[in-house]
Amino acid sequence: MEYMEKINQIAELSIIIPTYNETANIIPIVEAINNALPQACWQIIFVDDDSPDGTAETIGRLAKRDSRIRLIHRIGRKGLSSAVIEGMMASTTEYVALMDADLQHDETLLPTMLDTLRSNNSDLIIASRYMETASTGELPIYRRSLSVAAIRLTELFLKTQLSDPMSGFFMIRKSLLERVVRQLYGRGFKLLLDIFSACSAKGISVRYLELPYTMRSRKFGDSKLDIGIGFDLLFLICYRYFLGVIPVHFFAFSLVGLLGVGVNMALLWFFLKVTTLEYTFAYVAALYITMTNNFLLNNQFTFRTQRLLGRRLIKGLFGFFAACSVGAIVSVGVSSLLFEKFNLPWWLAGLSGMLVSAFWNFASSSTFVWNSPDKKG
Repeated sequence: MEYMEKINQIAELSIIIPTYNETANIIPIVEAINNALPQACWQIIFVDDDSPDGTAETIGRLAKRDSRIRLIHRIGRKGLSSAVIEGMMASTTEYVALMDADLQHDETLLPTMLDTLRSNNSDLIIASRYMETASTGELPIYRRSLSVAAIRLTELFLKTQLSDPMSGFFMIRKSLLERVVRQLYGRGFKLLLDIFSACSAKGISVRYLELPYTMRSRKFGDSKLDIGIGFDLLFLICYRYFLGVIPVHFFAFSLVGLLGVGVNMALLWFFLKVTTLEYTFAYVAALYITMTNNFLLNNQFTFRTQRLLGRRLIKGLFGFFAACSVGAIVSVGVSSLLFEKFNLPWWLAGLSGMLVSAFWNFASSSTFVWNSPDKKG
C-alpha cells in the first residue's frame, strides 16, 4: 500500500533517458535511480528510436507495473537531441534531468542536483567530467582527446565557459527550457551546448552550477558515438553563426560536392590515361562513380539522422542521380543565360551556375531522397 501511494504521487522530477539498443540496461538503470532517489517523487521517460533489440518492449513491461515509468516509442524518427527534447517537452514536472541509459552517469548525484534547483539558486546543474576531483574514468585516450578538442572548439566559436559543455548529464528547470526550446538547433548529440548557445542568442542569463563526477564504463551494449558526432558539432556551430538562415547541412553537402570535383578529375585522368576508354565513356563513368561516392558520403554524414539503409539506399541512389542530373541542366541554363544575355564574365557565370545547381541538388535531395522535414538542417 505504501509503495502504491508513493508511485501515484505527483512527480516533481522527470528523468529523460534516450535509448537505442539498450535492452540489457533498462532494469539496472531504473533500479539505480530508484535507490538514488528514495525521498523524491520522480518519473522516468524513456524515448526509444524503435530499437530492433526489443528495448521498447522491455520498457513497456516495466511501465505496466510501475506508473513512474513512461515510454515514447518513436517510429521513423532518429537523433539523440530531438529524442531528448521530445521527452522533456512531454514532461509536466518542474525539473527535468537528462541521463544516458548505459549506466556511465552517476545517478547518486541526482539528489544533490534536485536539492540545488529547489533552493532557487540555479537554473541548470551540470555533471562535469573535467573539474577537479572529476574523471573520465576508463574512457579511451582517443575519445578523451576528441572530447577535449570539442570543448576547445566551443570555447573558441561559441564562447562557452563550461568545464564540460559536452556533458550529457544535467538537470534543468522546465521553465528555462520552455523559454528557448523553439530556438534550439535540436540535432546531434550535445543538447547542453545547444541550450547554452540558444540562451546566449536570446540574451538569457543562465544560473548554473557544475558538479564533478567520475564517468563509469559501459557494461552492456555498444557506444553510439562515431565520427559523425564531430560533424554534428560543426553543424551546430554553423547554425549559430549563420543564425539559422542558411541550412547548415548545405555546407556539408557543398563540401562533399567539392570533394567530388577532385574525385571526378582523378577518375577521368585514370580512364583516359590508364584504360582504353574513349572520352565520352570515360567522362560518363567518372561522373556516375563520383555521384555514387557523393551520395554515400552525404548519406553517412550530411543526412546521418535520415540515413538510408537496405532497399531505401538503392532507391535513394537513383533519386540522387535524378536530382543531380536535373541540377546539371539547371546549372548549364543559368550559366548560359548570365553569360550570353547579361554579359557576365565567363568565370562568374560559371560559378553562379554551379551555386544554383548546388542549392537545387541540396533542396531536391533533402526533400525527395532523404525526406528531411527539418528546415534547419
